[in-house]
Parts: sequence; C-alpha cells; structure tokens
Amino acid sequence: MSRAALQLVGDWTSGRLLGRILGAIDSPWEPAPAGLTHRDTHETCIVRLHPPDTTLPEAFAAGDSATLPSLTKETRDAIATHRTVLSVQPAPALVGWDGARAALRCGADMVDAGAIAVLSAGTGRAHSADRWQALERMAQTAEQEGDRAMLAEVLYLAFVHPLRAAAGTWRSQGMALLEAPDVQVPSSVPQTAARDAIEGVCLRTLAGRAPVEDSRVRANPGSPTFRVQRGPDPLPPTVAAHNPYGLWRLTQ
Repeated sequence: MSRAALQLVGDWTSGRLLGRILGAIDSPWEPAPAGLTHRDTHETCIVRLHPPDTTLPEAFAAGDSATLPSLTKETRDAIATHRTVLSVQPAPALVGWDGARAALRCGADMVDAGAIAVLSAGTGRAHSADRWQALERMAQTAEQEGDRAMLAEVLYLAFVHPLRAAAGTWRSQGMALLEAPDVQVPSSVPQTAARDAIEGVCLRTLAGRAPVEDSRVRANPGSPTFRVQRGPDPLPPTVAAHNPYGLWRLTQ
C-alpha cells in the first residue's frame, strides 16, 4: 500500500531543537512513542532528521508547478544551502486520503517550525512553504464545508505530479497515494494538452465521477477529444511510480 511521504529542507540542528520550536509555536503535534501525534485528530506521523542531500535542489526544481511555480530564486538558493532534511510519513495505519491528509497537516506545522520547502517523496511534487500553507488552509476550508471534491483537488495539488515522461507517454504520478489510477496519454500529445487532459480525468476520478471504459473526454471545448480505456500499470511493482490501481489510458 502506497503511503504519503514528505521531505522538508531546513536548518534544524537536532530533533530536540525541532521539538522546542514546536512547543514554542504551540503546535498540536506532540512527541509520542511512534513519532508525533496530533492532540486533536490523534493522527500519528513518523518524523526523522537527516543530513543534507545534494540531490534535492534538482528534485525541487523539477517538481515545482510548470503553470504556476511557487519556488522563488531566494527559496531555490535556500534549498541549495540547506543543512538538514526532515522526513515526514504517516503511521502505517494511515493510508489513502487519511494518510495524505495527515501528511499535509503535519507538513504545515513543520513549515511553521522553519521548513523552507516541501517535496512529496515518490511523486516528485514540490512546493514552497507558502504554497504548502495555502494548501493546508484550503483543506481546512473543504473539511469545514464538507466539500469532498475540493479536498480531492487539494490533495491532488499537494501530492500528485501531473506530467511525467515514461516510455513514450506522459503520465501522472502519485494517484496511488489516493487509492486511484494514474492517467497517461501518448507523448505525441503537446505537453499543455496532455497536462489538461490528465488533470481533468484525475480530478473527475477523485471527485467520484470517473469516466467509463470507451467513453470520450476532453479538458475544455478547445482541447482534443480522447478515448478512455482502463488497464493495469505496465511499470513493474519495484518501480516507485508503479500504480497498483492501474491506469486510465487516453488516446486521441
């Protein structure tokens, strides 16, 4: 079962310092035998500190939104000179939407404790600290209003990479975290049209309006029309991008 996992870069020198910062900002995340437990939701996340990782600047740059980037030059410079990496992963019992929501919530408090930026490990989606906090606020609003479609969109934006190149195709990466199939289109489709089509089907699926086999979909009136078929993911299970829930395949 896929579980959400985050990497946050910063300048903490020890877990003890991080704990003192969380106490100083009155964070609801409190030390527990398994990691940190939220005093209100009772979610538990495993949190660990690691030394600097020289591969992260490139990973963050590749994972930022292509249509609405959030990593400024100042933030990219800070990522390049980070001193520590904080990994956050929900406890094993938290999977699917619950696990993703816990990771989003915990990551937001780690940002309050000094994280510079957030990377969704395994999917490659990257965000500035401000963008991550905005997503957390959107998730809170969705929960208050009982808007599942809005929460689906927030979790998609936080964790799913919308456009990865793989074996002659474009495909999303990370829908398995939300217990749903990824979407792929041929690489002959222009990137913008591919991204729009993939995102449309992903969001429809998460909102409970998944397309049916052999139906036709289009992202908007000016977009190409695609035929939808469902099948297994050809990537081997040993590959991080493999989706056990399969794929929606879109062909023109």
